[in-house]
Order: sequence, then C-alpha cells, then structure tokens
Amino acid sequence: MKQIKGPVYRDKAGLYFEPGGFYLDPLRAVEHGIVSHAHLDHFCKGIKNVYAEAVTCRLMDLRVKGFPGQFHPSPFRTPFVVNGITVTLFPAGHVLGSSMVLIEHEGIRYLYTGDFKTTPDPTCEPFEAVAADVLICESTYADKSVTHPHESELIKQLQGLQQANVIIGAYVLGKAQRLTELLCRAFPGRQVMVHPDIIPYHHLYEHHNIVLGSWLPYDLTAFRKSDDTFFIVPPRVLTTFGRQGQFHTLMASSYAGNYSRMPLLRLSDHADWNGFEKLIAEVQPATIISIHGDGSGLSELESAHELLLH
Repeated sequence: MKQIKGPVYRDKAGLYFEPGGFYLDPLRAVEHGIVSHAHLDHFCKGIKNVYAEAVTCRLMDLRVKGFPGQFHPSPFRTPFVVNGITVTLFPAGHVLGSSMVLIEHEGIRYLYTGDFKTTPDPTCEPFEAVAADVLICESTYADKSVTHPHESELIKQLQGLQQANVIIGAYVLGKAQRLTELLCRAFPGRQVMVHPDIIPYHHLYEHHNIVLGSWLPYDLTAFRKSDDTFFIVPPRVLTTFGRQGQFHTLMASSYAGNYSRMPLLRLSDHADWNGFEKLIAEVQPATIISIHGDGSGLSELESAHELLLH
C-alpha cells in the first residue's frame, strides 16, 4: 500500500485509515467501509459493514436492488466508533444523504469530503464544514478558472429554446431530483415528465420530505401531443432519441464526457472554485490531500500550508 499521509493509505480498494481498519468509499470488497454517498463510483457491493448516513444506506440498497452487507446508519453530527476510532458525519451538500467524514485520532482531526458542493440546493442537506487539521478533498473542479453558472442562467438558457419539447439527460440520483425541482419551480405552466428508472429515487426523496414539485410519470401519448414538456431521462436513454426536429436534447452536466456532441445544461453537483475557497476557509487545514482531480491550484489558498497530490 502507498502511504499518503500519516495513517491514511491508498491501495486498490481505496483510501484506508489504518488505525481504524476501515476504508473511505471503497470500490472493492472490504470488511469495513465508510461511504460518503450512494453514487456508484463511491461504493461496491462487497463491503461487509457499511457506515453511512441513514438515507445513504437506503439509497445504496435501492441502487443495487438489495445490498448484501450490513448497514450501520448514523445521523449527521453524532459521533460513532469504528474499531476504536471516533467518526462523525457532516452534510456535504452533494446529494441527499451525502456526507463529509470527520475522523479523530491521537489529537489529529482528518476531514474527508467525498464529493461536495457549497451552493444552495433545496433537494439535499446544506454543506456544513468543520475545522480539521488534515483535509482530504475531492478536486474535480479545483481550478480558479471554474465558476458554475447560477440557476438563473440555466433558466434563461431553457427559456431561449424554440417552442418544442425538451429532453434532458440527468443522473438518476441527485441530478434528476435537483433538475425536477428547478423545472417545476421555474416553469409552473409546463409539464415535467420523468423516466420510469428515475421515479423510485424521486419517491425516496419525497418520502424524506424533499419537495420536488408537480412532476408526472412519462406518458408517451401526452408527450407526443405536447410542444412544451420537459422530459428527464437517464443519460443512456438520452442518446436513443433521434434528431427529428420536434424536440430539443440536452445533458445536465458541467462535464461533457461521453456526451461531447450534446448541448450541456451546466448544472453541477460539485464545488467550483468559490466552493473550494469556502471549504478551506471554514476547515482551516494545515495539510490538504487532493484526490479525484488535479488539486494543484489549491496551493494558492492561504490556508494550505502543505499540499499532497495523488
């Protein structure tokens, strides 16, 4: 295993905190894993014991159609112990149930962000940082040139489309719910339809008192008769629609990825540079460990006394 800093290591299963014998967001079978949120690139089915916020546990179970391991749900801000190490979860603002993980060991506080964002989002718990000595942070958009557009700009972009139905690709967990809430609130006179694969996640969100608005399950007949309906679909479905001129297609993402030829609605669930400034100002770390992206720009922030890139 390759040592990153002190007791934190990274091997093929992910980030390993040796004193507690547990991994952070493991992607291979392990005995103990603390999971920050339920996106599939942050956990696997092989975790025997999962420590996560309660909604994240439910979402994991929904994502894999019955999780085989043992869940150990924990509320936010309530310390718990894993193999003798005190751990506390705080809202990361990424999706519903997403957590930053505070680990306390031998007088040092380690804060693992998972994925996070600091901008307001009515579909998940607001970001809440705490002081830590070592910050282990995702760095997807840790670049001072990156600023995500305000939702008013996204609304203006949609208003500028010529009269026709609009099909928008969105990841089924987090992005689809945030997009549904935005569309229902900003366009109260238009129908918002949702693909069947997304509906179970909408129901789970609404069960936890997240108001998404007056959305409808997809109705092919009604959709064909309409010229002002929004239809939210998983990204893989978006590519199946031909270009026949009777509707617009967009991908709700700041990152084109496999959809480079698709117009983007730049709705992001990650922090931009302003978010990183806010994170570091509130955490005040002595050391920053950058993961999931190029975090070299973070060294420019005054609080970053030491920066380790991996």
